[in-house]
Amino acid sequence: MALKEEMDSKIYNFISKWKNTKRKQMFGGYGYYLNGNMIAGIHGKNYVLRLGVVEAKVAIKLPIFKNFTVSGKPRKGWVIAKPDAFSNDEILLEWLNKAKEFVGTLPPR
Repeated sequence: MALKEEMDSKIYNFISKWKNTKRKQMFGGYGYYLNGNMIAGIHGKNYVLRLGVVEAKVAIKLPIFKNFTVSGKPRKGWVIAKPDAFSNDEILLEWLNKAKEFVGTLPPR
């Protein structure tokens, strides 16, 4: 399995068990949605997580995260992490749950 597909599979295995989620093909991979709001995905060869502004500020202080930028502009509340950022699946799940907690506060779309 190629790296990108392996990363996507890890996200899918967790998020597909949650209620009100959807997987959509986008930017050469998949994006994951909770109540119609994007929560996570793969961009290039990186994980993308929507943590909200407060949690993202905490996350980018850690060496595994950077601000997620699109066309040179940072996306507030979003972070990226390299494929090897999470030393095990439980740590990935921990961060996915933080994204779920934030996105769960947003109105459904």
